[in-house]
Amino acid sequence: MTASQQSTSSKQTIIVCEEYGYKWWLWEFHGSFINLQEYWDKLVVPAIKAQGCLLAIRGLKGHLTPIRPINSPIDPDSWVLPSGDILKMTKTIHHCHIHESDDSWLDLKGSNNV
Repeated sequence: MTASQQSTSSKQTIIVCEEYGYKWWLWEFHGSFINLQEYWDKLVVPAIKAQGCLLAIRGLKGHLTPIRPINSPIDPDSWVLPSGDILKMTKTIHHCHIHESDDSWLDLKGSNNV
């Protein structure tokens, strides 16, 4: 899938690092990456500011699956899914970190938004 296809795709795939590797999640968000950025800016960021690192990850819109890093607990490039399948980071998978308001971020692949 190219970056332009990902931007208009109805599903976005995001690797979520919770609190510096405390937990990892595969987040499937239904909408374009523009919708994802708007959701992040308008709902996730304010929630993190209001709740700090107490943000309930399971409250994110979409589907969340717990995943386990393979080669590094802090900066992995591949994860094990509950099925036992291996997920490798690609150019079409977005990435985010959720912790405190000053160190949480969303990296959308194929866009200039961070």
